[in-house]
Amino acid sequence: ASVGKGIDRVHNLLERPDERALVRWLARKASSRQGNSLCFTEARKERGLTFERCCQREEPVPGCFDDGILLAKSCCSRHKHSCAELTLHTAEWSFEGDHKELDIKFNHDGVRCLGDDVYRQYFSLVRMHVLGDKPMEDGIIGTRLEQLVANQAPLMLNSCPEVALLGRFVIVQRLCQFLLQNPLSLQARGKQALLVDEVEEVIPSLEASVRVGYITKLPQALLALLLEGACGKVVQADVEEESKDDSGQPDYYWPSPFLAGRPLAEHDLSCAEGPEFLVGNELVRKPDFDKIPMFFADLSNPMPFDGRINNFKFLMVTDSDAGVHLDVILLRVQHTNAGMRYTRRNSLTFTGAFTADDAKKEMLVWRGDILAFAPSGGRMTYRNCSECLVAELPVHQSSHLSRIEKQFSVELGATHQRAYSWRAKLFPMNCEPRRWHAASAALPALRWDAPPKASRAYCNPTATWTARTCRYVNMCYDIQDSSFAFFSDEPEADFAVGLSMFNDARMYWKPSTKTAPLDDEKVTWIDVPTYIAMRHAAQNWGHHAVETTLALFALAASSEDLTEPHGKRFIFFLDECSLSLQGDAIEFCMRFVPNPLHCLQDIPKSCAKFTAELWPLLSDWAPAERWSIAERVTGSTHLCFRSVTAGLAAWRRPVQLEDALGRPLAQQEWAADPLFAPVIRHFRVHTLARLGLKLPRPSDQGAQSLLVAAIKTGRRSLRNRPELLTWLKDEAQRRALGFAELDFSKQSLKEQAQILASARLFVASMGATLLAGLLLPANAAVIALPACHRVGPGRTVTCETEQIMGACGLRWGEYPVDFDDIFYTIGRGFDFTARWDTLAPMIDRLLL
Repeated sequence: ASVGKGIDRVHNLLERPDERALVRWLARKASSRQGNSLCFTEARKERGLTFERCCQREEPVPGCFDDGILLAKSCCSRHKHSCAELTLHTAEWSFEGDHKELDIKFNHDGVRCLGDDVYRQYFSLVRMHVLGDKPMEDGIIGTRLEQLVANQAPLMLNSCPEVALLGRFVIVQRLCQFLLQNPLSLQARGKQALLVDEVEEVIPSLEASVRVGYITKLPQALLALLLEGACGKVVQADVEEESKDDSGQPDYYWPSPFLAGRPLAEHDLSCAEGPEFLVGNELVRKPDFDKIPMFFADLSNPMPFDGRINNFKFLMVTDSDAGVHLDVILLRVQHTNAGMRYTRRNSLTFTGAFTADDAKKEMLVWRGDILAFAPSGGRMTYRNCSECLVAELPVHQSSHLSRIEKQFSVELGATHQRAYSWRAKLFPMNCEPRRWHAASAALPALRWDAPPKASRAYCNPTATWTARTCRYVNMCYDIQDSSFAFFSDEPEADFAVGLSMFNDARMYWKPSTKTAPLDDEKVTWIDVPTYIAMRHAAQNWGHHAVETTLALFALAASSEDLTEPHGKRFIFFLDECSLSLQGDAIEFCMRFVPNPLHCLQDIPKSCAKFTAELWPLLSDWAPAERWSIAERVTGSTHLCFRSVTAGLAAWRRPVQLEDALGRPLAQQEWAADPLFAPVIRHFRVHTLARLGLKLPRPSDQGAQSLLVAAIKTGRRSLRNRPELLTWLKDEAQRRALGFAELDFSKQSLKEQAQILASARLFVASMGATLLAGLLLPANAAVIALPACHRVGPGRTVTCETEQIMGACGLRWGEYPVDFDDIFYTIGRGFDFTARWDTLAPMIDRLLL
């Protein structure tokens, strides 16, 4: 009687909450055995959609099965399984204005509670998600409830097979998402095989189960959406031929001296460890120490080189019989729009008394990395120091006190002028530079004169080195020590700058301050304006052209009166064309490039090639590097400069963070930048003059305008490149335009500039090919073919291109890539098929 028509009456007569809970549970248990319990959740029953009204009437109540997923054959049939997962618990829940008794289920840890109808609730949420045509991300609906279902799916194959299937599809979607957001992952091939096996196993059983009414059509509809969307791209993906070199080691981290178990030199990579170098502070025997342990980051001792660090020594006051627990944490520094960002990259842990094994513990560091220290059970001693600086580290950074993630941002706290007692040995990685000009290359006119007595620095007023430019007067370069000396009696003066548009700690620079002048009777002087810089990603023509060449031109234009194009200035690069300071490029090669060894070997080669190609645009003399200046300047230990200007970091341009729909971009690309447009327009005029080309004028007779194509053939490009080129040639003929292609492997920079000078329309792939458009005349039209880096959620695709030329007097357009035109190749990434019916209207609009 208690589970029949008299349930409400019986329930209301009972006084104890646990008795009422038992009655409710018995009622749900009885109803869950009627038909497919997934069709009759408590929420649907409250709307009158019960088993009796949907399955035991000649005409079911409207809304029972009208969505095409809840079929009568499945909902009204008796099943051996039950998805109610009924568990008898009860609790009282009070909130303002109401008081309810809830039937709940606690997880094993007693923290999280769920309704005992959890699987039916999840099924209903997924059904509404599918019917609402919503995108899938982080699974299907992306909730913590879904994570629970996915984890329990293997245990539900008998009790609730349909929800178990949904749990399997959650794993499938997350696998697809991983591959499509990391398309060049070396794990992609194996994961695709698992995915294909899963789909091939599930499809036949799904069709049979729906046909006999064992399940609803929801799993089938969900699988169809997965395969029509992002997962379909993975299942259909081709596989690029694997690399045959023997350097495959995706977990390689720079600057380890061994790659795939062999020294770098055996891979034709000219790098080896140099002599040890002490880093840290003096171990003072009678210092101060904190009253309570303080975790800190040592900002005064950034790593001076890329290298391997070990043999740590500390002076500690021990507070515990168990000894000290000390974490040494590696923080990598990068400048962002919000300020300095410190990212935890690695750590070492020392416990108890230090032993010989502790001395062998080591970390790989990049130049500019910061070490932080988190001691428990002891306090590190320190001395007060006016030129030293540490910052407080949050307490949760200690592995003794908290579970630590491997990589995340760290917020530093208050600063103190202290030098804590720690020291270590750093073994720097020394790499042989690629020589790109002769040792006899000419220098500006040299003057033999007395050394300077004092230096001066004139900097723009700013508090941060990333926004500062400085002109240093009477500064000297020590050829033997490879360092600049600034002569001043103010050693604490802050005139540090960033030497690249790419602002991370590797690019931080400040000349060494010397209080006494040189002992030399005479030194060599250079009187022409000199500019100091460092190249970032110099193996990429686009990065080299914009972040180094264009930035140096901007710095020169802001420091000189450029009444006409000239090269009466000297460039001094403080980096070299080698693997040094290229950790991010090296690790990218190892993880994402099919032939990583070729990629590594190409870094110094391409840096040298592009430097040799681009420096004549700025200077009449080949730039100096550390290796070359010692050979080009003889008979003197110092090279002094009347004027040295530095600070490319201040010219850092804004980047795009999201696409037109507000989705975050897979990569940050340069944004359209009207403030930089005058520099680009002036740079074009300057470049044509330096290359000896006549600037075309509108009045020139007989000059034919061109449609110029620069369509790349590598990864993330077009699948139908030949077809597109044919379309463009026909379009050029129809519009009485000439047609030309840029060929970066065969044409010189002068030949490319000559072609672009007459361009009316430039169609180019994103990357270096597109950035050649820096030499386009004003009012030319540009169609940028983007690179696509990510597919999903749902049927979306994220593509991007550099927009730095989108606001500098050009008619700008970006080709919109459709989801159906994207194709995924494992080991290569995403390519797309261009459509003429999309491209033709763009050309019409841009050439009106």
